[in-house]
Amino acid sequence: MRRTIALLTDFGLRDSFVGVMKGVIARIASEANVIDISHAVPAQDVRAGALMLHAGYRYFPADAIFVAVVDPGVGGARRPIAVRAGQQVFIAPDNGILSYVLQENTGVESRLLDNPAFHLPQVSSTFHGRDIFAPAAAHLAAGTAFDALGSPLTHWHLLEVPVLSAEGDRLRGEVLHIDHFGNVVTSIGRFQWLEDDHLRLEPAFGSALPARVSLARRCAVTIGDTYLDGVRRTYSDAYPGAALALIGSSGFLELSINLGSFADVFDVHAGDSVILEAG
Repeated sequence: MRRTIALLTDFGLRDSFVGVMKGVIARIASEANVIDISHAVPAQDVRAGALMLHAGYRYFPADAIFVAVVDPGVGGARRPIAVRAGQQVFIAPDNGILSYVLQENTGVESRLLDNPAFHLPQVSSTFHGRDIFAPAAAHLAAGTAFDALGSPLTHWHLLEVPVLSAEGDRLRGEVLHIDHFGNVVTSIGRFQWLEDDHLRLEPAFGSALPARVSLARRCAVTIGDTYLDGVRRTYSDAYPGAALALIGSSGFLELSINLGSFADVFDVHAGDSVILEAG
C-alpha cells in the first residue's frame, strides 16, 4: 500500500535541506507519496509549526505519516520521537511541535526514535531531519512496524495552551499567527456557522471553556485600539481596503483587510490580546 509522507519544516527552499530529506525517503521507500505542507514556518518558531500542523493534518489520508521539523534544539537534550494517533503517525523533535495535534487525540502511542537500524549510518548533530526523522518515516512507509522504531514513551513536551477565556459575554483570546497575506489568526475558535446566522464555538487546544458556546453574528471584536463591528462570512463582505473580522478556513476568528494586510496596517504581533464580545 502506498503511504503518504507529509513534510513540514522551517528550512525554506533556498538551500538543499528539503531536497535531501526527500532523497533519503526515495532511497528507502521509493513508492511513498511525499507532500509538502510548508517549508516556510518562521525560523525556529515551534508554535507556528504546531499551528500549521494542527490546521492541516485532518485533511490527509487516515494512514499518513507526518514529519514536522522545526528544531532549534537539534543535537541537544530534546528527544526525537514518533507518536501514533489512530493510523496517522507524527515524527518530530519533542519540543512541543506536536502539542495541538496531541491535545485533540486520545489513546496515542509514542516511541523514542532510539533504534539505530532506522537512522542513517552517520547521524550528524545538526540535521536530524535527514538522519533520523526522514529515515524513520520512510521505513514506516515501506512497512516497518511502528513499535520497532524505538523504546516506548510515557510523556512528551507540550506547549502552553493558547489564551482563551470567557468573561461574561466576552471571549478573550490572543493572536496566534500572522499568515502570508497579513491575516491575523486568533485563538478564538473553532467556529461553525449555523443556519440561523449564529456561530457555534467548540474550543480547541484543550481550552477549559464549556464544550460549546453560541454567539450571534453581530459580535464586536477589539484588538488594541481597533474596533470591528460584526463577524463576516467572506472577505468580499467588506469594501477593498476595509478591515473586517471573519471565520477563517480552519474555523478560528481572523482579522483581515480585504485586499490588504491587517497586521501591517494595525501593527499587530503574535501574543496581542483579542476580545470578541456578543452583540
